[in-house]
Amino acid sequence: PIFSRSINDEEARLQREGTAEAFLSTEVVKAIQSGALGKIAVAMIDFSSPEYDRVVLDWQIVTDKASAAALAEKIRNSPRTPGRRTSISSALELGALLIAGSEKDIQATRKVIDVSGDGPNNDGNSMTEVREKTIAQGVIVNGLPVMDDNANGYYPDLDKYYAGCVVGGRGAFVVVVRSFR
Repeated sequence: PIFSRSINDEEARLQREGTAEAFLSTEVVKAIQSGALGKIAVAMIDFSSPEYDRVVLDWQIVTDKASAAALAEKIRNSPRTPGRRTSISSALELGALLIAGSEKDIQATRKVIDVSGDGPNNDGNSMTEVREKTIAQGVIVNGLPVMDDNANGYYPDLDKYYAGCVVGGRGAFVVVVRSFR
C-alpha cells in the first residue's frame, strides 16, 4: 500500500491513540451525558486523496463510560488506510454524506465534523466550495491542525489555513496540536 508522505506509521498510531484517549476521559463522558440528548453518535473517516477515503468506523453511539471505552478500543484497533495526498475537501464531502445518510436512524441536535490533519488541501474539489456547501447543510466543521515542527509534514501557519479555509458554522473552533505525542 501507498501511504501519505506527511504522516508516517508512528504518527498515524499516535493520532489514533490520542482520539481513543479522548473518549476515555471522564470530562468527555460527562460532557456527552450532559448534552441535550445525553449521547452522541460518532463515525470515523481516514482521508488522503479522494480515491483512498474510507469510513473506518460507521456510526457508534456513545452514552456512558462503557460505550466510550468500546469506541476507544475500536479506534485503537482500526488499521491505517493507504493514501497519497491531502484532500480535506473530500473528507468534508464524505463526512457530510455520512451525516445525511444517518438522519433516518439518528436524530441529532448538532451535526459536527472534526478534521485532524497536518497539511492544507492539495487534492480533490475546491476547499472553499465544499466548505461552504457543508456549512450550508447545517454541519459545523472544527479543525485540529497538527503542527509538529519535528514531523516530516510540518506546514507553518496551518492553524491560520484551518481558521480561514476549513472551519465554519456556529461555534466552530480550531485547536492546534503542537506535537503528535
